[in-house]
Order: sequence, then structure tokens, then C-alpha cells
Amino acid sequence: MTNTTSTPAATFHLFWESEGRGSSMPMGEYATEAEAVAEIPACLQEILSQCDDEGAVTLTGYWSVVQLDAGGDRVGITKYAMPAQT
Repeated sequence: MTNTTSTPAATFHLFWESEGRGSSMPMGEYATEAEAVAEIPACLQEILSQCDDEGAVTLTGYWSVVQLDAGGDRVGITKYAMPAQT
């Protein structure tokens, strides 16, 4: 008889990080980094829809994808530039 245990997979958390203000906004948890990055445009539109006319000015910052291992420890972070706001 083989004894198997299920280990949870690593997860990737997407955040918008403000430039110079030290604040961040969590934007979801994803199975892969590619999935997280693919959601950046939709997340940006979600944030902008909640901003006033000054939203483009207040959204100076970047996106980060934080990788957590199965135990919940951070094992990596990748930063991405803010895409063009249309």
C-alpha cells in the first residue's frame, strides 16, 4: 500500500504597489505567475473604475507578483511596470 499525501501547490498573489507611499492593494490569488500577469489589465480597469478624474495621477506605481510556497512562505517576487492607462 502506498501512502500519499497531497501537498498544496505554490500560489501567486498579485498586488498593485503605490510608488513611494508604501501601500499596496491585493488583487487576487492565482495558480501560476502567467495567470496573475494576464489579469493586470482587468485589475487596472477595476481600480480605475473606482477612482475619480485624478485616478491616473494617483495610480503611479507598479504591479508585483509574490510567489508563496506550499507552506505560505514567500519564495519570490517579480515587479511589473504599470501598463498604459486608456
